Amino acid sequence: MCSYLFGFREDATGYSGLATVGLQSGVTMKTTRFVARVGSRFYGLKDDESGNVAVIFALALLPVVGLVGASVDYSHGNAVKASMQAAADATALNLLRAPPL
Repeated sequence: MCSYLFGFREDATGYSGLATVGLQSGVTMKTTRFVARVGSRFYGLKDDESGNVAVIFALALLPVVGLVGASVDYSHGNAVKASMQAAADATALNLLRAPPL
């Protein structure tokens, strides 16, 4: 016998969870209870106002990390450009110093 998940149900305490049909073992029941608990916690977060600082910090951290990455890429590009320019200058000087053929 398989277990099938369908829809949401609400019991007398107002606790909403997933209803199952044809439970084969206690493992499926435990999994269903776990899913129901996680779902009810997510539903409770919509009205929760504690921890807003962490959310704002996480959202503000994204552009900061992006700007830091862009600055690292830019400085690496400038270093590569400077080394290429130094190699070109050294080549030009060696060509000028070389005796004519």
